[in-house]
Amino acid sequence: MRFIVTLLCFLMLPLPALAATDTSNSSDYPGVDRIPGSYIVQYKNTTTSYRLVLGGLEKINGVLAPENEQRLSGELFQITYRIPEQYSAQEAFSLIGTQITAMGGDVLFNCAGRDCGSSNQWANNIFKYSRLYGVDSTQSFSSYQLGERFFSLYAVKRGNKRVYMRLEVLETPLSSPPKTASSTFKQLLSPYQLIPLTDLPSEFGEIIEYLNTNPNRHLWIVGHDAKEGSIEQQINRASNSADRLRARLIEKGIDAERIHVHSLGRFTDRQGAGLFVYVE
Repeated sequence: MRFIVTLLCFLMLPLPALAATDTSNSSDYPGVDRIPGSYIVQYKNTTTSYRLVLGGLEKINGVLAPENEQRLSGELFQITYRIPEQYSAQEAFSLIGTQITAMGGDVLFNCAGRDCGSSNQWANNIFKYSRLYGVDSTQSFSSYQLGERFFSLYAVKRGNKRVYMRLEVLETPLSSPPKTASSTFKQLLSPYQLIPLTDLPSEFGEIIEYLNTNPNRHLWIVGHDAKEGSIEQQINRASNSADRLRARLIEKGIDAERIHVHSLGRFTDRQGAGLFVYVE
């Protein structure tokens, strides 16, 4: 009789109380604290190859894939959390993302809402976990680098109002660094970072390496020249500098259709002469 009473009491517990426990043999990733009240619904730890997403999803040659990615290998931790109802997907994403950046993580790529592409594709093609399929407008994604570790974070609200978040961490061996853009070249990906013409020899190899490892990206070279002379002379000199760099890249095997040039002459707030280089 006592067993029957105990069993009935157990069965009468509210369903959330029964479900809100971590899946077996799972744990948080060290140094990243979970959101209070959340619990792990999926967990995997393995050594494998890994696709680090560095761009939104788009159709490339008829196939939906990240517009930019890197293939890495190492020990991979995959953790999916069910988030308490009092948190939105964006709030949950921000709380964990802030922890990663506070640890020293650098953001490699981020997107939000429909700019990320289809949530269905993120769930089933990228993460291969269907519970992450939610409302496109609620999703957020970021990838980070912290030394030899790479973090991917994704959060979304499903149509049933449940919020899920995926944290993936890849630990790569220091002896085999990934082929990501170098810390120097990351600065070149902004149109506001001017490269002095005297620095181009050292940056030239990094530009070629980046374009070769990211064959779907296009490069814009924008000339700037605020040295003495008329406006027309400044525009022409800046244009010639951009054209020379374009010609060198083409000589090194970069497709001419991927390289675009433009001249601003002196019409920026920068002094001297140089080139703005950025990708799209």
